[in-house]
Amino acid sequence: MSLPDGSKGGTFLCPTCRSPLTITIGGPAPSQPSPTQTTWQSLPPPVKPSTQATQVGGQVWREATEQFVDAEQRRLRQDAKRYEGRNSTSFAGSSYRPPRRQGSSSMLSGCLVAGGVIGGLAALAGIGIVVALMFFGGPTELSMEGYKVVANGSRKMERSEGDRRTVAVENRFTKSGFLIVVREFPMGVMVDLNGYIENLRGVGLVTESSPIEKAGLNGIRYRFRSSSASSPPHIGEIFSIGNKALIVMYIPGDEFLRLQGRKSRYSTEQQNKVDDPEDFFASFQKAN
Repeated sequence: MSLPDGSKGGTFLCPTCRSPLTITIGGPAPSQPSPTQTTWQSLPPPVKPSTQATQVGGQVWREATEQFVDAEQRRLRQDAKRYEGRNSTSFAGSSYRPPRRQGSSSMLSGCLVAGGVIGGLAALAGIGIVVALMFFGGPTELSMEGYKVVANGSRKMERSEGDRRTVAVENRFTKSGFLIVVREFPMGVMVDLNGYIENLRGVGLVTESSPIEKAGLNGIRYRFRSSSASSPPHIGEIFSIGNKALIVMYIPGDEFLRLQGRKSRYSTEQQNKVDDPEDFFASFQKAN
């Protein structure tokens, strides 16, 4: 059976059985995506975390290096006074003196003196350890957004400001800073990690940049150098957690002191040994 010239289809009678036949030339029209169907065009554009996240982190760390000095010095003086009070004689202010025994053995006297010296040294050593731990501390855990790191520092500070949150700790010996900075964006926004690196290049020099994967997150590790204390030189690792950017930062104390016109008393090798920044970054994991 042939259709008349120019026909696009229609209903015709079969010449054999005389039954009506509906014939359509061409396939069905393609279906259009429903308005609720997700397409690449419907996704929100990626957002670049600005360098303000780094600047706020640097500000928090600078305050952490200064904020607690006076309070800790007062605490140390109070501890020293309490120790002196505990060791003062109960006869203070009295003219009474205990009687002196005659004929005591020189060996016994020597033992008592030695025992007193050793006991005194032990007490001082014990107080020294307590003061050292109180003043210098040990490794400190920093956590945010369900992830944590361990830093070789003790002076800790936290701040929340708008869409940015920071936890920081300083090593009192080297004056180096360890930080976690989180910036939150509206729900559904994609975080452009490469855009963050490009923003850093606008205010300084990114000398290293490479993709990394840690604790189930994809990120970028980079090294940043600058001559500005507002965006201090540091090593960083930035990750995307949903609509949030998480930055783990290490700010070397010698480089930051240099920006302030000061010099670190530690060489770079000594500083790295005390700070152990690679161990700091390697400790990044999910918090329990």
